[in-house]
Amino acid sequence: MKVLLISSKYAPEYAGSGLRAHKTYKRLSEKYNINFEVICNSIEFRHSKYYSFEGIKVTRIYNSPLRILPGTRNNRLSYYSKQITKYYTEIYETFKKLKRREYDVIHTFGNSPSVAAAAYLSCWLRKPMIIELCNIPIDDPHPYLPVASRFMKANFSNGKVFVAISKQLEKVCNQFGYANNVWCRPNPINKSLFYLRTDKDKYALRERLTPFKPHDKVLTYVAKFVPRKNHIFLIDVISRLPCDYKLVLAGPLVTEGEYKARDMNCAKKIKNKIIELELEKRVHMHIGQVEMSEYLAMSDLFLFPSWNEALGTPMLESLGCGVPVIANRNESAFRQWIVDNKNGFLCELEPDKWVEAIKKTDVFGQAERENIASDIYRYASEDIIDKYYYKIIKALTFTGHNGEININEVLKCSSNE
Repeated sequence: MKVLLISSKYAPEYAGSGLRAHKTYKRLSEKYNINFEVICNSIEFRHSKYYSFEGIKVTRIYNSPLRILPGTRNNRLSYYSKQITKYYTEIYETFKKLKRREYDVIHTFGNSPSVAAAAYLSCWLRKPMIIELCNIPIDDPHPYLPVASRFMKANFSNGKVFVAISKQLEKVCNQFGYANNVWCRPNPINKSLFYLRTDKDKYALRERLTPFKPHDKVLTYVAKFVPRKNHIFLIDVISRLPCDYKLVLAGPLVTEGEYKARDMNCAKKIKNKIIELELEKRVHMHIGQVEMSEYLAMSDLFLFPSWNEALGTPMLESLGCGVPVIANRNESAFRQWIVDNKNGFLCELEPDKWVEAIKKTDVFGQAERENIASDIYRYASEDIIDKYYYKIIKALTFTGHNGEININEVLKCSSNE
């Protein structure tokens, strides 16, 4: 079997969904002999390109906005006209490539012109499809299609499976009449990477990755440096905690593309606030790709103050390491997984409430951390998720682009094997 993987962004451009898609299909290739290649769009890299990433063929599609009307970016009509034209030229370029490829199933991640082209043209191409919903907030599970969506009504009941990575995304699908063909699942985590370490290993990692010591209480947040990840909130929090509490902020930063100025300004504000509050010795900031498993393993607590999260995979990975999580109570995905006093705490975005919750986590001992790790792997291990993906791909290949899929029946068959 061969899958055509279509992602809004793909490595080396950083995107959580693209990275997970790559890792998932590398495993499926090894376990079940599923071949795949990739079509993607981009925000950071402003050019089309054919390239190979870890042996996988990737086609990046990017068309620069055309200057079809006079005016500048401040002229709204001109700006949106150019963006819509760009969107549809990328859809057209994708469609040409979809017609030339040989594959059995399409699997999309995210929301972009190439994803929209696959979704709305898959029936014409006579190809079944998996639509992975990775982003929130959304109020419509159908891929974005500017202007044209006002004049057409999509029906994705047959030949398609929605994958919702949170209950909130599943609910959105249900509101549009999709129930039987929706699979709600957590993102998979690798038990060989994310596990509870011994104190010796934990402190060795801490010494290598940070300036902090074994007796420090290390709070960690690893996320891309963008405003909605809300790193800066944690500077206020750490400033109100005793001096033995230390904070690690780490993650990639976009240095090219249309969001370059926004994201670089975000990182600059964080650095300035650290200096303003004289926290240079208590906050360690690392900009760049990091090995998530190591940063979680060396931590006492993982903090997640972001908003608009479809799931927040590092939250699950932290639990896999037996590290409690404090997260933004207003996010439905966090409420789905974090239970007060059991594996962390949920808090409103008020610094004093986070300070109080952080101090409460001192009660989590070795036994509690072992329970946190074992509990999450009952739902989110790679082996479980991979087996379900394989069954869904097989079912779609069998039923085709116009067949009906009942996810409960497909997964029930899987669990009985």
